[in-house]
Order: sequence, then C-alpha cells, then structure tokens
Amino acid sequence: MRLSMQEKKVLTRQVCSRYQHAKQKEKSDILNEFILTTEYNRKYALRILNKPQTPQALLVANGTVVKLKPAKPKPSNRAGKKIYGDEVIVSLRLIWAFFLV
Repeated sequence: MRLSMQEKKVLTRQVCSRYQHAKQKEKSDILNEFILTTEYNRKYALRILNKPQTPQALLVANGTVVKLKPAKPKPSNRAGKKIYGDEVIVSLRLIWAFFLV
C-alpha cells in the first residue's frame, strides 16, 4: 500500500522528533522502518529527518485557521559578471602576451 503525500508528511513530522532524540542504534532502526514505510531514498530520508523543525502556530482569523511560520531569509542577490574597464583589459593583454612568448 502506497502512502499519499499528505500521509507521508504527517508520518515525517511524527518520526522526525523521535529520530532526532534517539541514540545512534535506535536511529538506524527508525530510519530503516521509515524508508520501508515511505519508500523514500535513504539519503533523502536522512536529510528530511535531520532537518530542524520550523515552529508553527495556528491562528483563527475571521473563522478560518491560518498557519503562521517564521519568514525565511531571502538569499542574497549576487551581482552579475564583472565588467572590466579598458585599463584592466590592456594590462591583461600585456600579461597574456608575456606568458605566451
């Protein structure tokens, strides 16, 4: 019997805390059981079980339940390629010519 994605997420949440507080031998048994149940790859299962849990809070707003999660830090936007000026290009050409001869 295959589990749906929602069932796998619920199982992952339950097993995750148990896995993180277990000793090494117990971790191996828990991981083997988890892999057999979810049919995940071993490396992927290790990654999601070792991932720190994000705290969530439930809030009722206007009669609907809303999950509150902490905001993720945005990755820094790196600048594009460096563009060298004419002075640098001339210097580089001189260096390249020196080493080619």
